[in-house]
Amino acid sequence: MSEKMMESEDRGSVTVPGDKGCAEANGRADFRGGSRPATSAGTAEADRVFDAAGIADGAGPLRERWDEAQAAFFLDKLIFLEPRQLLESCRAIGIGRDLEEPLLGAAAEIRRSPALSRLAWYGRWRLFEADGGPRRIVRKAWPVPPDSVGRFVGLFWAVVFLSGVPDVFRANRARGIPDAITADTLADIEIWIRENTRRDGRWSFTQLAWANWYFACELYKLGRLQFNFDTFNLDMHAFRNRRDGRLLVLAGYGMLFRDDGQFHDADRREEDSPWMASFTADGGMVRGHPILPTGAAVKEQVELAADEWEEVLRKDDPVLGTHIQAGRAMAFDECMESYARAMEFFPRHFPERPFKAFTCSSWLLDPRYRDILPPSSNIVRFQQGKYLLPLPGAHDGETFNRVFGGPVSDFDSAPRDTSLRRAILDFYRSGGRLRDTGSVLFPEDIGRGGIAYWRRKDAWRQRAAVRCGGEPCAMRAPPDFEALSRRARQPAPLLRNRATGQIWGTGQSRHSDVIPEAYGR
Repeated sequence: MSEKMMESEDRGSVTVPGDKGCAEANGRADFRGGSRPATSAGTAEADRVFDAAGIADGAGPLRERWDEAQAAFFLDKLIFLEPRQLLESCRAIGIGRDLEEPLLGAAAEIRRSPALSRLAWYGRWRLFEADGGPRRIVRKAWPVPPDSVGRFVGLFWAVVFLSGVPDVFRANRARGIPDAITADTLADIEIWIRENTRRDGRWSFTQLAWANWYFACELYKLGRLQFNFDTFNLDMHAFRNRRDGRLLVLAGYGMLFRDDGQFHDADRREEDSPWMASFTADGGMVRGHPILPTGAAVKEQVELAADEWEEVLRKDDPVLGTHIQAGRAMAFDECMESYARAMEFFPRHFPERPFKAFTCSSWLLDPRYRDILPPSSNIVRFQQGKYLLPLPGAHDGETFNRVFGGPVSDFDSAPRDTSLRRAILDFYRSGGRLRDTGSVLFPEDIGRGGIAYWRRKDAWRQRAAVRCGGEPCAMRAPPDFEALSRRARQPAPLLRNRATGQIWGTGQSRHSDVIPEAYGR
């Protein structure tokens, strides 16, 4: 990225066939030329713009601050639509040369249309100029002009976002963030241009809310993984034992679960008679329903002595969201290196924004992959180091979108050209089902790979400070549970219901040498 791109006021342009340029195209009745700002467009003019752009039906989110944006409009501010500016932005972040022509075509279509120019200016102003710089403001979908408006106009918002490349470089430089990290982070937009175009069968970019994260300096790619500033959005409570560091997550009050420990609305179906979690903290005791590290809530209630267990995470606490960028293999060692980089990067460049944990919600985290993939699989290794959490409304839609490119109606005829596809199809043909799963990983546990989360799954039962139903957790197994322990010489510490797969811990062993694949069924 050259300093000229960041700071230059050069107004030169590259000629594009059929392009009349900003001044001529925008000197029509809908625009005021010259260097003075245009007056407020008003509601009526906004309606005309939305009608001409073909987005009247979905323009609601664009009405917010519309008049304010148009009052700040100058014709020369449309310089971001000029070919030279757009090409410099594309090349600064390494976008493939084969995408330059369609992006330039989209910019030309915008310049030729007064309505599209006004709309592009609104997006540019809201994202990068209002309130002092890059901001994350796309919460609801912004409509994309239809093909009837132009051949390349499906890339409308990609052009607008790319106008912010110089802004993001400047903002990141001010924090001492290397240009290489900025470029690598922003290059994610190319992945979604290609994916949306493949999905829609035409030039398309619709991943606006996601792109707004990194174009607002709220998300960074550090090696294999991406991290964004976020808050813990599940009403759950994580506690750590003050003496030995064990971790236990309790469900929040009022959460509704099925007997298998998943939320009542998981898998696109509502449970007729779910059980409700309770949570209280008083009298030096915390009472609640544990969530196993393998992502399932437990019906029995436990008690934690407050002087022995410290709450380390609750709803709305600051966290770093973790994302696995599409496009290449997810090597486990590379992922761990990304975590190490994140623990250095964010405190250094954002000391005013501390975080308590890493969170991740993904189709890759379903623990049942441990049943259908080898232990050496990167998917299995990636999830093993995390404390898994059930998610409300979790289903398999993203699994099929990412692995097969969309829903699969016939498992027998679906493509089986990769080991992952074959494993998933065989699992579904045998009656299995996958779903999105959440996770939490604390920085202090990364040194040990989070391995304690999985190897001592019922360790929370092994101390007198944890009580089940008012009694120490050393209970007899119901007759319909089978042992999952290989230690025949002592009572089984962990059991599974033969019919439902529900997990039951006897707490009679200090060792949880259990069959790991028994979890998450």
